[in-house]
Amino acid sequence: MLNGLTWMQKEEKFCDVTLKIGKERKLRAHRVVLALSSRYFEALLGTNWEESRSEEVELLGFDESAVTNLVRFAYSGSIEITKDNVQFLLEASNYLGIEFVQKACTGFILDEHLDADSCLGALQIADMFALEPLREEAKRYALRHFTEVSMKQDFVNLPFQLLSELLRSESLRVVVDGLIPSVEERERVVLQAVFCYVKHDLEKRANYLPQLLSLVRLPTLSRQHLKEIAKDNLIASCGCRNMFDNALRMKRNAESGTDSGSANSSWARSRDFAKCVVTWGPSFASNQQSLCETSVFTEKNDLEDADSSEGVYINGITVWAQHLDIDGKQFVSGLEVFYSNNKKNMYGVKTALKQNEIRLKESERLVKVVVQASTVVNTLTFYTNKRNIDRNMKIFRGSDGIPIRTDRPIGWHGFLVGVGGAIVDFHGHSAIARLQFAWRTFFLNDEMPMFEHLIGKCEICDKGSECDGNDKGNDDDDDDGDEDNHDDDNDDDNEEDDDDFRDDDDDDDNDDDEEEEEEDEEEENQEHEEDYEEEDE
Repeated sequence: MLNGLTWMQKEEKFCDVTLKIGKERKLRAHRVVLALSSRYFEALLGTNWEESRSEEVELLGFDESAVTNLVRFAYSGSIEITKDNVQFLLEASNYLGIEFVQKACTGFILDEHLDADSCLGALQIADMFALEPLREEAKRYALRHFTEVSMKQDFVNLPFQLLSELLRSESLRVVVDGLIPSVEERERVVLQAVFCYVKHDLEKRANYLPQLLSLVRLPTLSRQHLKEIAKDNLIASCGCRNMFDNALRMKRNAESGTDSGSANSSWARSRDFAKCVVTWGPSFASNQQSLCETSVFTEKNDLEDADSSEGVYINGITVWAQHLDIDGKQFVSGLEVFYSNNKKNMYGVKTALKQNEIRLKESERLVKVVVQASTVVNTLTFYTNKRNIDRNMKIFRGSDGIPIRTDRPIGWHGFLVGVGGAIVDFHGHSAIARLQFAWRTFFLNDEMPMFEHLIGKCEICDKGSECDGNDKGNDDDDDDGDEDNHDDDNDDDNEEDDDDFRDDDDDDDNDDDEEEEEEDEEEENQEHEEDYEEEDE
């Protein structure tokens, strides 16, 4: 039956209505088939409307291919939904009242097909047709990926009320190069997005500027930046200069301690979208058998007391290594760690061999470590948040050994801030064991209760070692002149994230030569990572 109806429509047999879907494009169809599949056509063609008697019905303003596919669906009962056509189909099916296709499109988008290119379009359609589940998910995605979304064409085409809703939200999150920048940098991005939106259609949107600026946390910007922006001709012409004066006054009051907690005090605070915490990863080379510990080291107290997003972090590290006389196998004998507060500590001993030497740039952080370890730590390979031209993670490779375990922060946008571990006597040499990495990371407020119990602790202190939580090793002011060993990672990093709690970057690990126990450890780590997956890259 369906095949016969499809054939008759295609051959235009017994068709009794023409749909004009474009200036030059028309479709012939059967009234009864259209009325059975669409509430719109049922109402239009089954009443005394003029169109019910007309041989031609206009259906303009929709994507022609989408309307064509919906008409074919009325005959065949099947339709192909893709990432490229889903929004057009959703818009047309909602208007025409084809409920099956509407639900299928909504499910398709919710099934992890939202991205920076589609979320704002989906938000507008969902808002227009009161599709609440889709609206909430599209809004959530836009807020979590605001930096990228604000640079899309759909952003400057947003209705004013939807843009205001996004800017008003505490959940608005700014990410640059995979990291949460400082409070001022975050709000600069928001302010720049507002200016781009208004200037896109200045004649019609100039009156929106005062309302939009009231949603930008201006007092979190520096005085210098506020003064520079206040001189802009657009600010003066729109009568917004007083807003910048108020922001400067609030900054002065806050700095002098005279802030009275006015109704505008929330305007002066940074957006409370997440909680910043310090978490410790697993301990590597923790089964030391009969090895003798000579000392332990950790920055636990300093790190966990400074748990803000702008606290101390590691901006350089040198890995010193030796070869074991027995079998020539390499092991780590010392770590020279450089911190962003210009401190550096030496853990272990320096040798003639530098396995790795890293010095990070200003906006660069270490975000992943691959460890090869047995009784002691053998090699360390570090990854940063920066990408090469192929969009792969920048890598500082330790050696050609097989990396068997990976450590990276749970939560969102974490980076390396400290280390802890033990110095052991390994066949008459100093070696690093029980190595643990500390990460500063973010938990979104609505997710914190679910994952707070997974925040790791410093095992050096928590397992009863002779450590007061602040054994920092030896300060060392000697500078080494070796150049950084910068290699490019060939890993294929899939960034959907935005919707993982971790960067889902695939390692180039070769698991074929791993022993069964090592495979079990890797499997356990993978399960641990999956606990934090949210929904994109």
